[in-house]
Amino acid sequence: MLSRDDVKRLLVWNPLGALAFGLIAGYFTGDFRYSFAAGLCAIYMVEALMALLQRFLEPRIQELPRLRKVLIEIGASFLSHFVGIFVGLTLTALLFGYFSIALIFYLLPWALVAPAFHSVQYARMFYRELRETELQEERLKALAAEAELKALKAQINPHFLFNTLNTIAHLTRTDPPRAERTVEKLADIFRYALFSMEKDSVPLQEELGFIQDYLELERERFGDRLQVNLSIARDTHSISVPPLILQPLVENALQHGQGLRGEVELELATSLSDDFLEIAIKDHGPGMQTIVAKQPGRGIGLRNVRERLERTYGEQYGLEIGPNEPRGTKVVISIPRGQR
Repeated sequence: MLSRDDVKRLLVWNPLGALAFGLIAGYFTGDFRYSFAAGLCAIYMVEALMALLQRFLEPRIQELPRLRKVLIEIGASFLSHFVGIFVGLTLTALLFGYFSIALIFYLLPWALVAPAFHSVQYARMFYRELRETELQEERLKALAAEAELKALKAQINPHFLFNTLNTIAHLTRTDPPRAERTVEKLADIFRYALFSMEKDSVPLQEELGFIQDYLELERERFGDRLQVNLSIARDTHSISVPPLILQPLVENALQHGQGLRGEVELELATSLSDDFLEIAIKDHGPGMQTIVAKQPGRGIGLRNVRERLERTYGEQYGLEIGPNEPRGTKVVISIPRGQR
């Protein structure tokens, strides 16, 4: 099925090209009728050969590498023009009974210029397809990175739901008003976790508010055994941080920083330097070496946090884990200061 552009090329542009050739060649050869007929035959023979090549060659080279495909198409264009012009001149010679050597010199540039023009078109098409492929690959990589970050977020959402529900079940029998407040606090926590999944960053003040709500729920379980000390620098409140980045670290400290009687002394501090924000989470438990030796499977939450930080800010920023003084574990997050 011919398109509108194909019909226009066959019925308008090809005859006009043959007419232009006939006028120019006829002026030098003295035979306008023969020159026009030769141009018309050559142009339509080239057109027919190009159509045949496109019909039979294109399906067979679709799976080739892009560069090789373009080179084959350029070679086919040159071949079609040379063969088409030769066949067109032969038909014209049979029709008029003689052959004009002069026409060969006038048609020869057409056999070179037109394929060269097609070569430029193929080169542009090759570059455009290559650029589109690169952009598509970049988009796919960006989507993959985004999906991976969302997956990491999903893996570090609060894991304390069952413990909290057990606490609520107990409070409904012993202290119903307190159970109601606990349910409301749990709803606030999961509302923040749900909506922050769609954000790349939140102000540190919002993330700290979420952590305080989380610790209030944990205090229902630990009671007086949980002691929390906050040392938040006022100039760090507006710094942007990845959402849900602190909860896995606080959860690790609660789970693995307990003393002999199950008590947890937790400290959360922030500081701001010329280059970066530091967030430190400290506990006074048995320390990292003891924990790792007893629980070799530990560390998924820490690893996910480290990967999120490195993917967001680069490998120079991330997570540092070391001993706390006089005992316990200290985890420090570093975030570029410019992230506001």
